Amino acid sequence: LETVSDSCRAQLLEQRFPPPLVDTFLDRFGRSLDAGSEEEEALVWAADLPRAIDERRRERQREVEERRERMDAGEGEAVALREALAAMRTGDGAAEESRIEDVTEEG
Repeated sequence: LETVSDSCRAQLLEQRFPPPLVDTFLDRFGRSLDAGSEEEEALVWAADLPRAIDERRRERQREVEERRERMDAGEGEAVALREALAAMRTGDGAAEESRIEDVTEEG
């Protein structure tokens, strides 16, 4: 039974490609299919590579923007926690109580 690889090898050799080049190509191509991620596979098989790369770039940009938003929100929460801790250390019960009320209302 002839495999796809064997068929490709025969056709490439028939077109007079050097055997070592054919073997290397088929080996590396096969490994890329076995070990590649869906993302890599989508690029390898894309009918319109520039468009696929552009879509990938836009998706990465969206991820970066989402990460920045989460970091900004996290920084705001960190500032609020620092203020609450500072109020607790100074013994300012009113500030502590106020902070607790704010968190309870939001959460």
